[in-house]
Amino acid sequence: MLKIEEKHLLAALQRVLYAAKFDRSPEEAAEFAQSPYVAEVYRRVVDACVEAARASKKMNEVTGWQSWLVAEKNAPALNAVRGQIRITSNWNALGPQEKRDHIAVLMSPFVASEETVDALIQEGDAMHRSDESNGDPNPTPDN
Repeated sequence: MLKIEEKHLLAALQRVLYAAKFDRSPEEAAEFAQSPYVAEVYRRVVDACVEAARASKKMNEVTGWQSWLVAEKNAPALNAVRGQIRITSNWNALGPQEKRDHIAVLMSPFVASEETVDALIQEGDAMHRSDESNGDPNPTPDN
């Protein structure tokens, strides 16, 4: 069982996870960004960061983390999620709830409003409808 309590180590791990999921091309990040396991690990790391700040009574840090987790305040992460939706080859086969679940994995640790999730689903549907209308039932980023 892995246990990390040092705040600086948690912060370093959080930065690595961010870079792996959100600071790479969609193709390079897909293995991490689309993994429900990585999403859960990332959520737990951020929860531990928030708890470490709370335990040291640094409420400004707690507030900072809570604010940072609002997806709508992180345009690079939202753009990375759009890139992942673009390369999700089975997007059209997913049902409405499966699309929501997939977006939650892609967004983790960020939390998006229902309106943002709905908008991402609409964007994904439009992207993949466009790919199909171009005669490509299995779009790739090169198309």
